Amino acid sequence: MQQFRHNIDLHCHTTVSDGALSPNELIELAKANGIEVLAVSDHDTLNGFRRSEALADAAGITLIPAAEFSTRIDRTNVHVVALGVNVTHPAMLKAEAFQDEIRLQRAETISAKLEKHLGLSDVFSQVQGIANGSVIGRPHFAKFLVEQGVVSSMDAAFNKFLGAGKIGDIKLIWPEVGDVIECIHEAGGKAVLAHPLKYKMTKTKLSRLIDDFWDMDGDAIEVVSSRQTKDDTGWMLRQVQKRDLLASFGSDFHASTSWSDLGMFSAIPEVGLDFVHNAVLKEPKVLTQVDPLFDKQAEN
Repeated sequence: MQQFRHNIDLHCHTTVSDGALSPNELIELAKANGIEVLAVSDHDTLNGFRRSEALADAAGITLIPAAEFSTRIDRTNVHVVALGVNVTHPAMLKAEAFQDEIRLQRAETISAKLEKHLGLSDVFSQVQGIANGSVIGRPHFAKFLVEQGVVSSMDAAFNKFLGAGKIGDIKLIWPEVGDVIECIHEAGGKAVLAHPLKYKMTKTKLSRLIDDFWDMDGDAIEVVSSRQTKDDTGWMLRQVQKRDLLASFGSDFHASTSWSDLGMFSAIPEVGLDFVHNAVLKEPKVLTQVDPLFDKQAEN
């Protein structure tokens, strides 16, 4: 599953949600990686964009307002990226506040459970301090457990306390996807179904989910997210074309690793697609893709 370097990345995260880099660090990395158009899509909040806007402008990077909203379709949790929205529109502010309240209730419940089962105290306020104004998520609880010496690593925190079926796995009832799409449209944006291939379902069920998203006036789906096979990309291409949807793409970057970097993801077909970024930008931007192996050979 070879990855290419791209000048546009429409899906990434900062410490405002569950990313490892601050907005400033992310913009610095984007500039170093040659990214010209970026959508900072933190979970359930536009604050990633708000805190990155001036930094991106100074770096000469076009920043698209974005957020990745948690939603549900028929009891299935799916993520929808709001792309190109007006960040001060009442519909967006209301959507953010609603998600904040859900996450706050979960954080309070997780805190109470950890206090009861581990004999800890004042968990919620300490995790708030770790989050430092960001959306409180399970990674913040994991960091707290590491700092308290309860576990030796973030992975261990999830394996023992925060992962599926553990005491910190609190099921949330997210808003219906149709309601979120409506909010996005009211705020002048495009609704993008995020990383469809990451949902644990058969292609038949996934096709139905995409149908539902389309029927609810969803605008685009991510044809490429991070690393995927050519066969999967071809399948996603067909889903877009037969429904006349726009195509989106991105790294879903959270942290730099040996297999993950900002602007790095599998190749995108260069024909037969209308890209969603051109529907929200004032001027179209051509997507460029560079094979890093070929590029390295050319430099030698």
